[in-house]
Amino acid sequence: MATNSTEHLSYFVQIAKVYLDHLSGIRHWSNLMVASEEDNFWIKDWTKEQIDSIEVKAIPYKTVYYAKAPHLYKQHSLLPEMPIPSLLWTAIERALPIELPAYNFNYFGLQTKVEIRLVASSLEKAAVGMLTHRQQLEAYIEQAPSVRLARLQWMMLEQEAIFLLGEPNLPIQGTMFWRDAQCFLPVGFDLALPILRPMLPSMLHIANDTFAIFATDGTFFTFNQALLQPLSRSSFRQSYEEWI
Repeated sequence: MATNSTEHLSYFVQIAKVYLDHLSGIRHWSNLMVASEEDNFWIKDWTKEQIDSIEVKAIPYKTVYYAKAPHLYKQHSLLPEMPIPSLLWTAIERALPIELPAYNFNYFGLQTKVEIRLVASSLEKAAVGMLTHRQQLEAYIEQAPSVRLARLQWMMLEQEAIFLLGEPNLPIQGTMFWRDAQCFLPVGFDLALPILRPMLPSMLHIANDTFAIFATDGTFFTFNQALLQPLSRSSFRQSYEEWI
């Protein structure tokens, strides 16, 4: 059987130092090694999955090479471009340290704002939450067996918006979320700086009894966990009747 030779290639990425901020989405890939050369920055030791990932495709102003000793070739080219650089390599986490701003987390009126940026991610995460429309849920639970709802919790965010928590997901239309502690992030997205995830609750003043649901633009809203209730036809009908 023929093998795919691209699976065994070594890849290099070159990017100008002025664009290093765009590497924040890959800094957590600890296998990568980096080196500096005049005005450029080099990254090597990519896996094939990483070099083809959404995170790498989203990095602007880069050049991707593959290595065939003793030369580098631009990706998809058969012509040698340059010799493989002989540089002093170091781990990416050491070369690109995270510098966290000294935020003043005072509830009472200071102007400091924590900016949270989400980026597309190929990292697979199980969907455990869903935002859906009331009509979608209502149409389904009127016909679904009770056992299908038994492991789920829900709450009404507003008259037409519903948040569902638990697995298995219901076969209805909605926006899916994966969970990291108290935070729910859209499936297919992650923080531009994943290292910040453990710090989000304290950075954003999310109380221990509170969940936060993030949109892809980094905005979020919170709600108290006590508002969740077991999903059933009776709880849904009662809650909606009380709302209206």
